[in-house]
Amino acid sequence: MATSWMRYSIIFVGVWTLCLFSSSHVSRAAPASAGTLSAPTTEQCGSNSSATCAKFFDSSGAKQEVELFTGSFKLVDSALMGIYQMAGKPHHLAYIYGAIDNQELKGNAWVSVIDLTTASKIAWVASPSSYGIDGTYFDYIRGSGGEKHPFIAPGAHYLAPHNNPTGAFAAPPWNFLCEFDPVYIAHPDPSCYVGFKHYSTSFTTPEGVSDVKASAFRHGGGWVEDVDGDGWDDINLPFLRYILTISGRTGRQISLAHFDVAAPSEPNSPPYFHSGRFYGRFATFTEPGTGRHDVLFTDGEGAGFFGGLYCGVSRYVAVAQWAPGPSLKLKWSNYLSFTKTIFKPPYRSLTDVARRGDDLNNCPHYFGTGLEWLNGRPLIVFSLFRKDNPAPACQAELLAEQKSQFDKLTSAAYEYQCAPKEMPAASGKWSIRILDALTGKNLADYPNQYIWGEAPNVLPGMPQTLLVQQLTSNGGEIAYSRMGYSADALTLVELADGPSLKTVATIVNPPSVPIVTGVLEYGKNGNMGGGPAQPPGIGSSYEGVSWLVMKDIDGDGLNDIKLKNGKWLGYSPKEGKIIEKAALSSPSP
Repeated sequence: MATSWMRYSIIFVGVWTLCLFSSSHVSRAAPASAGTLSAPTTEQCGSNSSATCAKFFDSSGAKQEVELFTGSFKLVDSALMGIYQMAGKPHHLAYIYGAIDNQELKGNAWVSVIDLTTASKIAWVASPSSYGIDGTYFDYIRGSGGEKHPFIAPGAHYLAPHNNPTGAFAAPPWNFLCEFDPVYIAHPDPSCYVGFKHYSTSFTTPEGVSDVKASAFRHGGGWVEDVDGDGWDDINLPFLRYILTISGRTGRQISLAHFDVAAPSEPNSPPYFHSGRFYGRFATFTEPGTGRHDVLFTDGEGAGFFGGLYCGVSRYVAVAQWAPGPSLKLKWSNYLSFTKTIFKPPYRSLTDVARRGDDLNNCPHYFGTGLEWLNGRPLIVFSLFRKDNPAPACQAELLAEQKSQFDKLTSAAYEYQCAPKEMPAASGKWSIRILDALTGKNLADYPNQYIWGEAPNVLPGMPQTLLVQQLTSNGGEIAYSRMGYSADALTLVELADGPSLKTVATIVNPPSVPIVTGVLEYGKNGNMGGGPAQPPGIGSSYEGVSWLVMKDIDGDGLNDIKLKNGKWLGYSPKEGKIIEKAALSSPSP
């Protein structure tokens, strides 16, 4: 693989060497504002219709065009990176991330770094073959001056050939990441094209076992935070059973976490029956009083999506804490459920089980990261679906799948025939649950309600509210797959003392339910970690983070909430309440 990357590096260096700076004149970015510069977008080049260009407005307001490559491009994210000192002068940089399609690269993830000061492309990197944006983890770390260093890392894939019922996640080996460093503009790393350096993502356990044998699978995504206190963010990469932490400054391995999130809740279940999945969202926070650094894990489904079978497979809420070393240790966990029954070999009986599966029973839905604050106190808020009949479906088909060692033809009866028909049709009830993030203690339950997400600045004088769906028809009972079609009522609530949910506005029989984004939009950017960069301290391994779509559509200074019918809900000063609105062609002044 490194050989093919080297081939591209040689081609590019030949074009750009004359305009590159010597590494002795490159220093880290100074903390400064980019002023009126804008993050670039991408379009077809005006001067070359077969090429893709970065376009932006410079500090004088003039529109600039920088040719990136011949071919087409799907833009996922772009942002300003800050000011870098190059050859003794300040240069404003920005990154562009997305999927490239040309003669050499077919859907690969691609990052370009643009020098906005000189209107030139100075660095670029692409993922290996077979890794598109849905199989690549993209984010940035902050350096000691606050500047951004974008990187790409391998996403979800088996570390070695592996039999699985869907055939997914089979990809060539990729065991390093590429991080932007201006020193490597003049002296390219052969593994990372131009302007990026490589850090290994392989690890060996303390017992001397390789990552291929100890884990076998790299999850998508991850999160960044400064773990070792050197002023640089570090990169956290989840694998099955392990979380690898790499220094953003040096690339050395800082920590290798290994803990069983289900053990405190299910001490009698087989250890790691869930295979050590870290499939959900990650949010870092500092404990009030102690100043200890914690990481919240919320594993389950993203709010607003009801089309899946597995609800994240392994569902739990957990908090881990950084200890001196540094090392990440499990502080507490609340294991909720696991999708499939685990039958015992030799797979002859439906009653001979290691652990009975839950299907969609106790399926949590998380809006955002699930972390909320009330008067300086960290809380975890989410929705929970509980089936009327907790017994799992399609057990004969599942037993046959496991007996066959996940043979594709045998697995089809469960994966594509019985489970898609039976599991989403299960009826049950939703509730909202509030936990203490410091201890995991259950503080409050609100039956027959479902929380869609944060709805900031929707009502006058109320900077933060939450949008909640009320389920009153049929006593609150509803089929899992029928959520997301209509609502008896939507309410805006305030997280108040208690903790409690205080209703501040109600919309009875709303014309539609809201839509969410950030769950990688389920197909737009893939669903395995290929979305836009998350701010430091927030991350996910698969679906991204679910947010309501908010916008001030009429220029009244208040946000409106987008609905599935294409219209919006928002406050009307004239009527003194929340009403349905149609989007204006442009906001009024």
